[in-house]
Amino acid sequence: MRVPSHFRNHQLMRMLIAAVIVTIFCVLIVLNNAAVKRQLNAWQLLPRHEQLTELFVSDRQHLVLDYTPGHPNAIGFTVVNDQGQTASYIYVITVISETGTQKQTLQNAAFSLASGSKKQFTASVVIPDMGKRVKVAITLSSGQEINYWLQRQVSK
Repeated sequence: MRVPSHFRNHQLMRMLIAAVIVTIFCVLIVLNNAAVKRQLNAWQLLPRHEQLTELFVSDRQHLVLDYTPGHPNAIGFTVVNDQGQTASYIYVITVISETGTQKQTLQNAAFSLASGSKKQFTASVVIPDMGKRVKVAITLSSGQEINYWLQRQVSK
């Protein structure tokens, strides 16, 4: 006796669905096994918390882009610690002439920051006359750096 083809197709579909369900179940059991997780972690195949430090200008919309030699300038920046633990940093604010021939450290300070927290800094620095354009660089001991250019303000 011959079985109609539509019955065979339904049987084949049921077997395929059952096989997929069994496969998913087996994968879930394997992934919950601690030894398997350790090995996958050793091979760096599982997601990990990325340890990083962020450094950025605190208020880009109000960033002052000119300077008057010998007068105070406010420099605002923010540091965010996402290292997973308390971290110690040193920041250095440097001014560099446009030609790169002159360089002067304006301010530096050490600080600690708890994991998951951020700290805003506003440093008041006096920028010497190094030409029409100078670069201000803010560098962290962890390697991050931001910089921007200032234009010397024309005397009126």
